[in-house]
Amino acid sequence: MNVYAYAPKEDPFQNAEWRQPYPRTTADELERLADAGRRDGCGLWIGLRPLGISYADESDARRVVEKLASNLELGAARVILLADDISSELEAMKAGPFAALADAHAWLVTFALSALD
Repeated sequence: MNVYAYAPKEDPFQNAEWRQPYPRTTADELERLADAGRRDGCGLWIGLRPLGISYADESDARRVVEKLASNLELGAARVILLADDISSELEAMKAGPFAALADAHAWLVTFALSALD
């Protein structure tokens, strides 16, 4: 085992409050966890589950990228974009140009990859 995936559903800053930065104390704990893992040959991967994301508002996609980038700055070896617990239906007000949720998810992943590259 050489990877630890940090993706607890109980972490509000990874779920419902994903648009908010981690409090400093939590950020410090994640940095220490990443450092300890590196020393022991175990990479920390930090997840993000952007509940309530609006695909009609590109600024939400930019916020996803900012949060993923901040997780990398905390020392994550990789980031994970999670879609579980996100509504399986694409809400009309949040759909933007997408007719299907899969298309919206694919666009978000592509957007994030290109922005983080």
